[in-house]
Amino acid sequence: MVVTRHTPSLRTHAGLPAEMEAGATASVEVRLTCADGCDLRGAVIELTTPQGEHGTCEVGWVEDPREGAQGANARFVVTAPASTGEAEWTVRFPTQSVSGVPHEEHALVLESTVVPHATSMAIWDVPSPLQGTEFAVRVGVKCATCCVLAGQVVQVLDEAGVVVGEGRLGAAPLAGTDALYETLVALRAPERPGMGSRRVICVPGDLALPHHGSSGTFTFRSLPPPEHTVTVRIVPEGTEASMADIEVRLGDYRAHTDLNGVARVGVPRGSHELSAWRVDIEPISSRLDVSGDAAVEVVAVPRRVVDEDAERWG
Repeated sequence: MVVTRHTPSLRTHAGLPAEMEAGATASVEVRLTCADGCDLRGAVIELTTPQGEHGTCEVGWVEDPREGAQGANARFVVTAPASTGEAEWTVRFPTQSVSGVPHEEHALVLESTVVPHATSMAIWDVPSPLQGTEFAVRVGVKCATCCVLAGQVVQVLDEAGVVVGEGRLGAAPLAGTDALYETLVALRAPERPGMGSRRVICVPGDLALPHHGSSGTFTFRSLPPPEHTVTVRIVPEGTEASMADIEVRLGDYRAHTDLNGVARVGVPRGSHELSAWRVDIEPISSRLDVSGDAAVEVVAVPRRVVDEDAERWG
């Protein structure tokens, strides 16, 4: 007696993405049908991972009115390898009898390219340092999937590509962030005044999973050394709020007021734009010619809150 084996067919219903980050997971769904219309519920499907590991899944019945099809389906959750490159998963229906009917083997290969994790960089608190003096900038690096980046090295390069400063990312994420690790990088301003730029790079290494590096740039102005001191006193008008911690600028030179509303700003001789700012007061701006040490007073009034709806309809 000749036993006729039925021919099954496997196809992806929800396949793998074209690219997967190393160590990432994805859900795969395959649809199993029989050319002779057999009910394949209870059949076993095997999955072989790129690492050669094996797993099995029992299929269940599904009817999909959107496709006008019915058959058995199986779902697997797969994990991308830790190494990058092309990866293959083999889904196999081994030779077996289902509901007393023998069925032939059928296999389906699923492919995806495993890529490193993406990282991004932020740079902030860039000052305008005096020429030839030390200054520092803050650099933060984050993995797109929130991996721990503690201890990774951040380097700052000058215009010639020479490393001029480096730091290591802190042990814990910056407060208020999911996974932004930061460091403070100490640098020295050029001996000549003017604009400068620096490139910042971070190439993560010695991690369980591979990561792309990230980079960024920042510009700064090296300032001539001050020759005179301008003492600025902020006088409140119409408010009892403290005049402390108001940012006072004379051009690119700045300071903050003390508890008495006084700031002392060192500047070179010349004409400077005097400004004072805090979120709760109206911005202050005036022109000041400096030829020696000087003292000035400026008046601060409460910031006017504009009701846009009232102005629009009033």
